[in-house]
Amino acid sequence: MPAPRARQRSQPRPRHRQPRREPRGRRPDHARRARRARGRPRDRADRPRLQTTGPRGRARRVLARAAACGTPVVACFLGWEGPVPEGVVRATTLAEAAEAAAPGNAPRPDTPIPDSPLSRPAAAPLLRALYTGGTFAHEAHQLLAPRLADGILRQLPASAAELPARHLVLDLGDDAYTAGRPHPMIDPTVRTALLRAALADPRTGLVLVDVVLGHGAAPDPAGALLDALAAGGHTPASGPPVLAFVVGTDADPQPAAEARRRLRAAGVLLADSSTHAARLAAAHLAPAPAPVPARGGARA
Repeated sequence: MPAPRARQRSQPRPRHRQPRREPRGRRPDHARRARRARGRPRDRADRPRLQTTGPRGRARRVLARAAACGTPVVACFLGWEGPVPEGVVRATTLAEAAEAAAPGNAPRPDTPIPDSPLSRPAAAPLLRALYTGGTFAHEAHQLLAPRLADGILRQLPASAAELPARHLVLDLGDDAYTAGRPHPMIDPTVRTALLRAALADPRTGLVLVDVVLGHGAAPDPAGALLDALAAGGHTPASGPPVLAFVVGTDADPQPAAEARRRLRAAGVLLADSSTHAARLAAAHLAPAPAPVPARGGARA
């Protein structure tokens, strides 16, 4: 009978070493070494305390990057009143930004439109500004708010059955108006309904609209506006004046010159830019007070 074999002791299986996990909030070693190599301060207390969150903080970061990029930059932050670093040109309006970005073009003065209803006092007190572009609506509010003392509504109440007795500057591309439907630059149905209501309201003193051309717009934005005006019974001799500005060039699928020609033929007043349109609206509805004449002579 063979001798029993000695029982071999089983060797323990090697354990796989788990990778080391960095504590939450702590950077890996290579990130810390890279930070030190760049010469950044190691302690939070030594870092400059700048606001880096919120709109103002984001504006500061963008301006800092723009100043360091080595390329001329024109910055137009509507409503921004903070400092602008050297190398960045500040523009307070969209028209000013466009003129600053095109060297050699002298700024055009905001001249009134001659022989138009805007040269006469407004027959009714309220503005109805119906924008498809949100940036244009924001600029208009910035320019109009100091002039229109009655206040401006920027969004209609959901339960509103008719237009309120307040000035309106609406961004119809906002989520409140585009839920379940295309953007109004593509489908002007939302603006058409509001435009008809504004034309029928005897309190409307001026209607202000934008006409945006391009590949991402409707096939005929000017035609859609003219159809809405015709459906609302608007004529140059009756109803509130309609002021518009065209955004586009002759290289767009809808040539800008042709769009302007058709709008003028229908009695629509045309401004040179969104900035010009907002200032014309302010001058029409809230004209500047006449200067008080100085008292002549001296007291005895």
